[in-house]
Amino acid sequence: MGSSETTRDISDLILPKSNTKDTNGSDKDEDFNYWLAGLIDGDGTLSVYKSNAQVCEITLGEEDVKTLYKIKQRFHGSVLKRSKVKAYRWRVSKKLYVTDVINSINGKLLTYSKHVQLVKVCNKLNIEPIITNKISKNNSWFTGFFDAEGYFSIRNNYTLTISVGQKSKDILEEIQKEFGVGNIYYDKSWNGYNYVITDLQGIKTMLTYFEKYPLKTIKHPDFITIRRLVLFIERGYHLKNHPLKDRIDNLIKIFKNRKKI
Repeated sequence: MGSSETTRDISDLILPKSNTKDTNGSDKDEDFNYWLAGLIDGDGTLSVYKSNAQVCEITLGEEDVKTLYKIKQRFHGSVLKRSKVKAYRWRVSKKLYVTDVINSINGKLLTYSKHVQLVKVCNKLNIEPIITNKISKNNSWFTGFFDAEGYFSIRNNYTLTISVGQKSKDILEEIQKEFGVGNIYYDKSWNGYNYVITDLQGIKTMLTYFEKYPLKTIKHPDFITIRRLVLFIERGYHLKNHPLKDRIDNLIKIFKNRKKI
C-alpha cells in the first residue's frame, strides 16, 4: 500500500485531464465526503459499463437503508432492494450526478482497488484523478470505512473489541500505523486479516475518534453501548462482588441480543 510501484501502476492508467474538483465545500460537506469515500472503499463500486455509462453504487444491509437514503438525498440516484438478499443498493448513473460524486471523493479514496476504478471513471468524465494513500485520523474516512467493514463485539465476558476485516492487510497496516493501537491477525478460516483492538486504552482512542466523526449506520448505537461499558469497567462494575455488577451484565446481554436480531 502506497508503494512507488503501486503509484506507477495507477499513473499508467491516467489520461491527462483538467482538474474539475470543487474546492468551495464547507467543512461539514468535506466530513460527509470523506465518510462517503471510506464507505465506498469498503462497500462501494465505481464502474464503467460497456455502454460507456459511468456508475457509482453502494450496497448495505437492509437495516442501513436509511443511510443509503441520506446519500441519495445528497447525490440523487436510486435506492432499490437487492433480490434474494437482505440488502439495499444505492446507485447513481446520470452523468451529472456521477460527476458530482467523483468530484466529492476524488483524492479521498485510499484502497488500491478503488484507485483503479476511480481512474477508469475519471478518464471517461474528463476529470484528473487524485491518488492518495495517506490515512488520517483528522478526517472522517475511517468512520465510513468502519461503517462498511468494522465491528463492535464483546469477547468472553468483558473483553470489549473493535475490529475490521480485509482480504489484504495493506490498508489495515496503514490504519494501525495512523492510530497507533491494535494488532493485525491472519484468519485462515476466510483467508483474510483482522485488525483488532481489545485493550481499554486502545478502545478509548478509537471511541474518541468516533466522537469527533460519528458513525452513520446502525453501528452508532453499538458505539454508544461500548462507550458506556468502558465507563462501567473503569468503575469496576464487572468485578465479582461489585454491588452494581448487574448493570454491566444486563447491558452486555442487551448488546449481544441485539446482535442476534
